[in-house]
Amino acid sequence: MHLFTPFLTSLTLGLLTTASALPTADAETNANADASPNPVALAPRACTTIPPSNIDILERGDPTNPHNGLIFNIVRTGTPPRNEYISVVTFSNIPAGATGCMFSLQFPPLAYPNQIATGPAIQADVWSVNPDRQGTSTWNNPPARREFVATTRFPTEASGTGSSTVLASNTCSETMSFLFEHSTWQQGGGSVRFFNSAGGNYRVPPVGFTMVFNC
Repeated sequence: MHLFTPFLTSLTLGLLTTASALPTADAETNANADASPNPVALAPRACTTIPPSNIDILERGDPTNPHNGLIFNIVRTGTPPRNEYISVVTFSNIPAGATGCMFSLQFPPLAYPNQIATGPAIQADVWSVNPDRQGTSTWNNPPARREFVATTRFPTEASGTGSSTVLASNTCSETMSFLFEHSTWQQGGGSVRFFNSAGGNYRVPPVGFTMVFNC
């Protein structure tokens, strides 16, 4: 028996050495895990917000001249009441390839009544219209209406909280225009007037219209 001991010892050691060199199931799992690509956290996409490029006030009393700037003004007055001022809000600075355009209106908290509007006529109809790229629309030559997109009510009371409303959402075009006028069913008069500071770099609370896209 003692003659076979060295041979058995050598064989046993060889088998043990071979077994220890073979990969284990845990080692294979770890190797596969190491070879798998690590997931990458994607940063949330930031929306782009821009102000109007122009607001054109169309006046019944001055029917052949445009009145361009960044002041929004609509007026309904008279007996019986009729619309005297309407406004066309235009965005001609929308980049090609922009997606998911949202036409929005916002107001900050209002410190006192009639800061934005007077009533009792406070509701306006909103239409998408043919692009008014150059701001050349007049009362006698308004842009062609496309679709009725919304109604909105302008605040006449003081408020401790602001508001933000999406008036329309659609596919983007490089120029988009919207016409506002008092809803004609209203029997009383009313007016809305403000400087459009929303979306711009002004040191005042944001008031008015913006276009939001690429969210």
